Amino acid sequence: MHLHEFQDGFQVKRVIKDWNGFYNSERAHTAINKRTPDDAFFNTDRTQKAA
Repeated sequence: MHLHEFQDGFQVKRVIKDWNGFYNSERAHTAINKRTPDDAFFNTDRTQKAA
């Protein structure tokens, strides 16, 4: 957040929403066996494709 200069609250809200989406549904966490928080919480196991 400190690396960006925001013009208004709407821009801040969008950046936070995008980060939360990435963090919860795309970023694997080692503390939960390399699963995303969404996968761990909803007890699903989506396989990640190598890009």
